[in-house]
Amino acid sequence: MIWEQRGCAKSYPSRHPQSALTVEQYGADIIELTDMLRARFDEEKIYLVGHSWGTIIGVRAAQARPDLFHRLMVETVLPETYPKLSVASAD
Repeated sequence: MIWEQRGCAKSYPSRHPQSALTVEQYGADIIELTDMLRARFDEEKIYLVGHSWGTIIGVRAAQARPDLFHRLMVETVLPETYPKLSVASAD
């Protein structure tokens, strides 16, 4: 599934104020979407894939709720840009 993030494409700009477009809110959105997918497909955990910006918010979501994910797979992360993020295993 590909997720259309708040503030992008058809959800931009009037549906979400600029103040709602935070890293914390995007992480919370991933967790909410994860819960919806788990219920829809009757799964305890899902796999999460992040690319570019998605790696940052994916790491945030996996750190906040590692119990929701089998694994977080990331591509094209720039750790020197975000040195305060640490990657924790969801296993």
